[in-house]
Amino acid sequence: MLAQSAEPAGAQAPHPAFAHILQELCPDEARILRLLHNDGAQPAIDVRTNRPFGVGAETVAAGLSMIPEVAGCRHPERIAAYLGNLHRLGLIWFSKEQVEVRRYELLQVQPQILDAISTAGRYAKTVRRRIEITPFGRDFYGTSFTPSSGFSGA
Repeated sequence: MLAQSAEPAGAQAPHPAFAHILQELCPDEARILRLLHNDGAQPAIDVRTNRPFGVGAETVAAGLSMIPEVAGCRHPERIAAYLGNLHRLGLIWFSKEQVEVRRYELLQVQPQILDAISTAGRYAKTVRRRIEITPFGRDFYGTSFTPSSGFSGA
């Protein structure tokens, strides 16, 4: 490995982990990567109970988004596992930063969000976040999914 890193041609080769990562992905996870690569960060909302000074507040639902619907996932009920795996592989991260505020408007009226707010009680609190592709994930996508693979989306 050290000998390979000393070679100038080695700098142009894809990261050695890319082949392993491809074996660790399912088709729905590739669809999510395509969405994040092509459309950028996606809005997500956490729903929490609201208590004075935050003491005793609990998370009712975390990371709610429209990613499975927008990405065209075949098994949207598995979104938590998909996002967990993509994060484990270093391809995405969950940021406390927000996307444009208007992008949360559609998300906040989705049935799963309304149900979580109802469960959280009278003074439910929503926390806006975003899910985005990492620089490593962007490089992986650009290297692994070409127009000929049918997954480029370009």
